[in-house]
Amino acid sequence: MAGGRSGLQRSTVVWGSVILAGALAVRVAYVALTSGYRTVYDAGDYYRIGVSLAHGHGFAPSVYAAGASALRPPLYPLFLAVPFWAGHDSVTLARLLQAVLGVATVALIGVLAGQLWGRRAALVGAALAAALPALVVMGGVLMTELLFVTLMAAALVAALAARTSPHRLRWAAGAGALGGLAALVRPNGAAVVVGAAVVVGTGLRGHRRRALQAAGVVVAAAVVVVLPWTVRNAVTFHAFVPISDSTGFNLAGTYNSHQARAPEPLTASWGYPPATPGPAARFSGPHPSEYVLMERLQSDAVRYAEHHPLYVVETTALNSWRILGGQPSYWLHFSGLSVGVGATAQDAWYAGWLALAALGALGLVLAPVRRGVPVGVWLVPLLLLVSAAQVDGEARYRTPLEVFVVLVAGAGLAELHDRRSSRKGRSTTA
Repeated sequence: MAGGRSGLQRSTVVWGSVILAGALAVRVAYVALTSGYRTVYDAGDYYRIGVSLAHGHGFAPSVYAAGASALRPPLYPLFLAVPFWAGHDSVTLARLLQAVLGVATVALIGVLAGQLWGRRAALVGAALAAALPALVVMGGVLMTELLFVTLMAAALVAALAARTSPHRLRWAAGAGALGGLAALVRPNGAAVVVGAAVVVGTGLRGHRRRALQAAGVVVAAAVVVVLPWTVRNAVTFHAFVPISDSTGFNLAGTYNSHQARAPEPLTASWGYPPATPGPAARFSGPHPSEYVLMERLQSDAVRYAEHHPLYVVETTALNSWRILGGQPSYWLHFSGLSVGVGATAQDAWYAGWLALAALGALGLVLAPVRRGVPVGVWLVPLLLLVSAAQVDGEARYRTPLEVFVVLVAGAGLAELHDRRSSRKGRSTTA
């Protein structure tokens, strides 16, 4: 028995190593094949801030108002500052570092699948993640998605470990800290903290007090991680800005009469506020700070939403459909342009999603994905989808959601393999 278990472990290590080596090869090859990549839009802003940090100038000032900025959460620019410092602002070096990070992401997805459904699901899930175009493409651009996905997966791994480990509170603190880091990459990373807290808390049924304590540790650890940046913002703006003041900028681009009345496929989409009738007026005059400008934009957007509640519903529904792959003729092309991805990569990105969705549907039919999986795991993609759909429908917002489809697809394929093996074994015995 011990020899069989040892052989199984060796087999897992060998196959896992092959998968991770393949993941690295695919990502390095993609960087080499897209050597002409240039940062655009958001990526250009992350590049600007990362270069400023690498050169010792701190976080670059706002591009929309006089003074400091909190528009971009801090962790991804800090991540970029490392390769920029080492490689003289080298975009290629940053992309190669993300290729390595992508391998860690694949490993974490495999571990997460193994925690939920066992060894075979771990290997199949990791293999799917290694070849998934969304992770390859988004790892090859200077955008936040890959770092966010890595921290999200790590937080859920720690949260699931807390349910079975004798060191429950240590794992809970680790899950909260990782969730806090995810929020410092993208503010809606708060969904990861909520999901991790629910995963940890529901692992102690019949022990309400201990469950609340463990969930509280997750939240407290996240707050501790985020707090230094919040204090920085309070000192800078003399206001409470937990992570970013981008809410006003984001909402203003969607909740205004121009976007509400735009023809399809632009209805309820996001428009660049400085160039969108209505919000653009806010950028014409002097502003004491970026925070004041963003507060005014947020006030305008909230007022519009309050006066048009059905538009909020329409926006959420339309953008959810777009994120999940609806209206591909326009949104696929637009999503690619917004991150600097060419037509070939766009097509592979979308084809990969369609194939993964089909495998995910197979997984829902074959695998017991709803049985024994903490509800907090499924809460994370739901909250991420709803929060992103409030603003826009770009395909990049689907990247973290695809991780959960990979998990389900991997479980389904593993279950299919086990059923076939079992059937073959019975036939041989007969």
